[in-house]
Amino acid sequence: KWGHKSCRAPTADDLALIHAEHRFLVVSLVLLSLQLDVRTFHAPTQWGVDGSSQGAAIRQQLDFYLHLRRVLAKRTVWRPLVVFGDCNFDMSNVECPSVGGFQACAVDSSAAGSLVDVLHQFKLFAPSTFDEWHSGPRHTHFSELHGHRRIDFVFAPQSWKSGITASWIQYDLDLLAKTDH
Repeated sequence: KWGHKSCRAPTADDLALIHAEHRFLVVSLVLLSLQLDVRTFHAPTQWGVDGSSQGAAIRQQLDFYLHLRRVLAKRTVWRPLVVFGDCNFDMSNVECPSVGGFQACAVDSSAAGSLVDVLHQFKLFAPSTFDEWHSGPRHTHFSELHGHRRIDFVFAPQSWKSGITASWIQYDLDLLAKTDH
């Protein structure tokens, strides 16, 4: 917990920018008591795409997750990998060791299988998708057209499963996108 005398909140000096490109940010977080490789991504969406463009939108998502594999592979292997992802789909039709069955709604996505393959390859899981850890509201996105959805996730190393005690959504944390996330 931040504030404990052996662990302080990170500052900008604790972060090193490793890589940045459209839809991706890669940083290392190094504190005396904690070292992590952190990846963030914002996946393309296929929602709201008309029938004639649906195939191209799906192909864009699948290509994105292939590229995500390459971005995740460029890392310091001995540091734990944590990924923050705006997936732009929910994973309610997926249940496996990386994704639990605790979801907000059921929407099928062609890209869900590609993301699950990435999670398995890098031994990651989404704690918020498991009912033994998550409490409170589950949605991270709202639109008039699609309603409430869970499309944003934190993916942690599977080796951390025994140390996870809780998952919840901190709604006042996202300061940039108040309209839908």
